[in-house]
Amino acid sequence: MHYNSVDHFLTVHAARIPAVLLAAWQQVGGYYATQTPAAQQAQAEGVGQVVLATLRRGAIDQAETQAEMEGLAAQGIPLADIRHGSEGIEAGLRALVAAELADQPDLRQELERRIGHLGARVRARVTTAEMDHTLRRLTGPGTNS
Repeated sequence: MHYNSVDHFLTVHAARIPAVLLAAWQQVGGYYATQTPAAQQAQAEGVGQVVLATLRRGAIDQAETQAEMEGLAAQGIPLADIRHGSEGIEAGLRALVAAELADQPDLRQELERRIGHLGARVRARVTTAEMDHTLRRLTGPGTNS
């Protein structure tokens, strides 16, 4: 199939994105393995919509992502699981793009750039949240700072 744009590609493959997320999360296990299949599916569909919107825009909402990561850390969800999930999602999305856009190198390159940007930004926000969480623990009440 010939795709006219990033948006066209993402629209055609929107239903496949949750499956990419679920496959990545199954590889990670950890936090994701504690969820019921229904909860995993609901989360994959919700996160899938965010992934699609971000790839369409070509940029991540850094403040929103940072707040989400801090919220996950506050809930005790291991951010390492989120990081590994992000890596798996990036790999899965790259595989989808490579398979579907073998004959459209310019579009493939643009999507790969956006996927790489998304993955790097999410992992940067995870690292920032981990550092903030650690600093709050170290400098919280009862410490000698």
